[in-house]
Amino acid sequence: MKIGPQITHERRVMRVSLLMLTLFLGLLLGSRGWLTRLTQLRTWIPNLPSSDLPILQIDMAYEEYNFILQQRDEALDTGVYLGTEADYRTALVTYGGQRYPVRLRLQEGPARHLGESDKWNWEVRLRNEGEILGLRAFELLDPTENNWLNQYAFSRALEEEGVLVSRYQFVRLFFNGNDLGVYAMQEAMTVSLPLRQGLPPGVIVAFDNSQLWQTVRYFGGDEDATYADPITNLSATDFLYFQVDAFDVAAGGNNSDLNANAQRAIELLRGLQTGTMTADTVFDAQKYGRFLALSDLWAAIDGTSLVHLRYYFNPLNGRLEPIGYNSNPLADNQRIALDSTYNNLALQTAYVQAAERFADPAYLAQLQQTLDPELAPLLSALQKENPDLTLPWEFLSQRQNLLQRSLAPTQPVFAYLGAPDLTDQGYIEVQVANVTNLALQLVGFQINETIFLPTNNQWIVPTQEGLLASQDEKVVLNPSNGGNTTSEVIRYTYLHIPLTAIYAQDPTANFQTTPVISVGTRLDGLAESSSATQWTPALPVTVGP
Repeated sequence: MKIGPQITHERRVMRVSLLMLTLFLGLLLGSRGWLTRLTQLRTWIPNLPSSDLPILQIDMAYEEYNFILQQRDEALDTGVYLGTEADYRTALVTYGGQRYPVRLRLQEGPARHLGESDKWNWEVRLRNEGEILGLRAFELLDPTENNWLNQYAFSRALEEEGVLVSRYQFVRLFFNGNDLGVYAMQEAMTVSLPLRQGLPPGVIVAFDNSQLWQTVRYFGGDEDATYADPITNLSATDFLYFQVDAFDVAAGGNNSDLNANAQRAIELLRGLQTGTMTADTVFDAQKYGRFLALSDLWAAIDGTSLVHLRYYFNPLNGRLEPIGYNSNPLADNQRIALDSTYNNLALQTAYVQAAERFADPAYLAQLQQTLDPELAPLLSALQKENPDLTLPWEFLSQRQNLLQRSLAPTQPVFAYLGAPDLTDQGYIEVQVANVTNLALQLVGFQINETIFLPTNNQWIVPTQEGLLASQDEKVVLNPSNGGNTTSEVIRYTYLHIPLTAIYAQDPTANFQTTPVISVGTRLDGLAESSSATQWTPALPVTVGP
């Protein structure tokens, strides 16, 4: 039974020609030892530089491979492959003239990539000392799973911003003599992953997705039916339906620090689930904000799903940091779900600050200048298998336009004028409700086009708890729904603008007629010099909404 594409006619001709040339050279070298030399050269032939990519050759015994085929057949019957430690099979990987004993199995998850002509995904671990292309544990993936070169480029963009990533590179893969073409080689989650990026060794935790795969299997592999089930109510983005897991804690052995860190990391995620800890005390807010904003720019929404999210526990600050992993960037035009900020002001502010910078054309120009020298040769190599591939810059420029529009929403608030008090110590009442999914700063009020008054928090009438965020001198409105998308309501903050403050700017102001007032707002986190401040007219009414 085949796996992946078969050897092409051109490659078969090349091999035959090389073998004939080798035979001729062997005869010239004399009768002694030429067969041995020929056998050695035959082993080396797949490693000839016929590709611009590193070449890996996997050889697996018949009994071991037959076990893999049985696992595959079962996965196709149920729609899901649920891997266990016992499923790893022994094999040899040849790279650079050296052979490495490994253990490998199919990648856990839906069986949609296990068709007869598909490139099957693999999980690989070295059995002895050494590394293959710098890795001891890795996955071999069909490049289409993560949109080819875009995953590599997105990972590099995250690295440039100090966000941890799973190393991602491309290889040409041979399996039991079959040329499977280009594969993506992705670093697995181990305690050594942060070392390469200048951080201390530490544990990596994630939300355990086994319940999801078991439920998908129960529904016969139909993921749409699984998510539609109103009883289990599973979601790839809702952490309430996932337990917490830790990767490779055992790699620390008896290292008490690593084991203690693992326990603390699990406690952090459980605290987030139970509501006993806020997101800014669980995560490094600045790094998480940059991760979310870059994921939004690159349409790398899969990477923000709890199915793919992994977190590194940084022992230096006791916080969790996101790790860029399977993200499938620029595969479509999706936008990030802002429930990824857990309705936390610190995370939302960090996201907005990063998004404002990433939406600047100057940022993209600098990133292109940095990455083009390494992307261009990779693109040339990958186009030999997929000629339609292009560099991502044009798509990213379009995505920047989307971010720019999101940072300046046309209708960020609803605003109304309440009944005024026109006595000497009176006021004008303005009622404002945030109708966006992010925190909004009340910048000020434009009155009759001649008067501008910066918002004063002393003008706020005591209202429902939770409407306002504590921001020192600033007045910041929380999202109206409080992060609860199942019971959305519009809640208003009441402000009484003293007439004395207005007369101080314009002693001739006359309020016998209804004033024209506009409310100035901008997303909290935007620079004060930002041009994204929006002005919303306050509708005149005689009673509150």
